[in-house]
Amino acid sequence: MGKTVCLLFLATLITGSSPLQVPKKTSAEEVLATVVNLFEGMRTRDANLLRSLFHPDALMSGTGISEGSYRVTMNPPDGWIESISSSTGPEIDERFYDPVVQVSGPLASVWTEYDLFVGGEFRHCGVDAFHLALTDEGWKIVHLADTRVREGCPKREERSEL
Repeated sequence: MGKTVCLLFLATLITGSSPLQVPKKTSAEEVLATVVNLFEGMRTRDANLLRSLFHPDALMSGTGISEGSYRVTMNPPDGWIESISSSTGPEIDERFYDPVVQVSGPLASVWTEYDLFVGGEFRHCGVDAFHLALTDEGWKIVHLADTRVREGCPKREERSEL
């Protein structure tokens, strides 16, 4: 057994290849590209693009206050994707600002403020919190949580838009 390991190690040195697959290093830009693609998929109502960005077991959470109580909804993204892609109304444009991206190996998070416009008209603002996982197909959203408020939104003119 020891001789086999030594030969494998020697072969690795000679060929310059590794018998173990080491995950490639990824950057915050690659993670953020997934988020940018999500907003592009919303704008273009591209169901295939939207589906491709989510892990098959992903969840979406909405948080807010209803009738004076905090509430949280948890759903798979399928219904949301269907509602976005089948919409025939005005363009949906979610603009995000000042994202904070953190990456640790195959796990990443993106926390960003956003403003939502429908047909060019401001609807609400809030925060999107993404968790992403690195898969063989690239970064996939495993969880997306958001807040939605209509009042008390920071001045959009003061933000740095991406």
